[in-house]
Amino acid sequence: MTDTTPFDGAPPAVTSAEVALIPHSGELIDLTDAEACADALDELGLLTRQLAEVQRAIRAALVGHSQVQGARTFRAGTHTVTVGPDEEKLYDAEAIERDLRAAGMPEERIAEVVVPTVTLKVDAVKARQAGRANPVYADVIDRHTTIREKTPTVTVKP
Repeated sequence: MTDTTPFDGAPPAVTSAEVALIPHSGELIDLTDAEACADALDELGLLTRQLAEVQRAIRAALVGHSQVQGARTFRAGTHTVTVGPDEEKLYDAEAIERDLRAAGMPEERIAEVVVPTVTLKVDAVKARQAGRANPVYADVIDRHTTIREKTPTVTVKP
C-alpha cells in the first residue's frame, strides 16, 4: 500500500514499525509489502543518483562563483562558502631526499624538508623555503613533484 499524500513539511521518519515515509514526496511505504519496499528502494536509488548529479552541479557553480570573486571563502547570503583546492602536490620523497643530498644540502636540512614517517613525506612549506633559497634545490624538488587534479571540496556554513 502506498499513499501519495503530499509531504507536509514534517521531518522524514518511520511513522510506525510497518510504515516508512519517503522524504520530500510524502509517500508512505508499507514495510510489510515486499513489492512496495522493492519499488521504493529502486526509486530511492534513482533519486540518490539524481541528487548526486545536482550536488555536483551546485558544487561546480559555487567553485565558479569562488573563481569569479577570486576568493576561496566568500559570503553567499547568510552562508559562508569555502572552496577547497582542486589539486594536490604529490612528492617523490625518496628522490627528493636523494637528489637534495647529491645537490649538497646539509643532512639536518634534508631531515626538515623530507620528514621521516612510516613512509617519507615532503613538508611542502620547508620544500618551498629550500627551493626559494637555492635554485638547484628548487630544480630537484620540481623534478620530483607532480600535481594531481582533484574535486575541490565545498563547505557551506550558516
